[in-house]
Amino acid sequence: MNFIDIFGSEIFDVLNFVKNAEVLFGDMEEKRRNIGREGFAHINSIAELSKKGMFAIEDGDDKLADAIDRDMNIEWDKLINAYIPRRQSMQFEADAGQEIIEFVIVKTFYKYIIYGIKNYSKESLLETVNNFKLLSDPAWIAGLCDAIGELSKMVTHYITINHVFSDAISANDCLVIWRRLFEVIYQIYQYLRIFQTAYKACIDNSFRPGYFETFRGHLDNVSRLTNKIQEDILRLKLSFQ
Repeated sequence: MNFIDIFGSEIFDVLNFVKNAEVLFGDMEEKRRNIGREGFAHINSIAELSKKGMFAIEDGDDKLADAIDRDMNIEWDKLINAYIPRRQSMQFEADAGQEIIEFVIVKTFYKYIIYGIKNYSKESLLETVNNFKLLSDPAWIAGLCDAIGELSKMVTHYITINHVFSDAISANDCLVIWRRLFEVIYQIYQYLRIFQTAYKACIDNSFRPGYFETFRGHLDNVSRLTNKIQEDILRLKLSFQ
């Protein structure tokens, strides 16, 4: 005779009527299995597409960059519709959204920084961002923070290849590029500073511990990078005198 036999099954039956235990457990097991095949699969695909997208942007391959943008959108739709535990999906969507915004911002401004070509507008950026349904505000903010670092890295690489290791561009060309980089980064930084007193639970994108996983940590990094670029521009300018 078991516990249920001794005390009767009425309460158990009431609970089981509301939420059938076997069905509920089976649902949980399905979600657990989907963490890998639907969750990690899509977020890893988005991260890989983002990396390939950065190379396409650097190479000036607009067709490939646009194709990657579309592929990321497809993977994003699959991720937000994945049948996985909500807590896990929140972190996946936060990480993937951050990657997406970083790519979108770099794609939007890189050509202007390097070549001075303004092929962007308020409307086009809004449309691109809105194409990724259900992107959270913290992911937008975190992606902007990451984009600053990525743009700086890509511009440094471009100048190193085309000025340090060749004479494709002059020192004055480098100064012009650095100025445009600072223009873009400084404006993003000014936008981000508006949120520096926002409540932590409202703005932090990551669920991971550690100061540099928080928005304030990201903002400190952005501030240091902005100051460094400003100093580099001043140093380069003074070298011409």
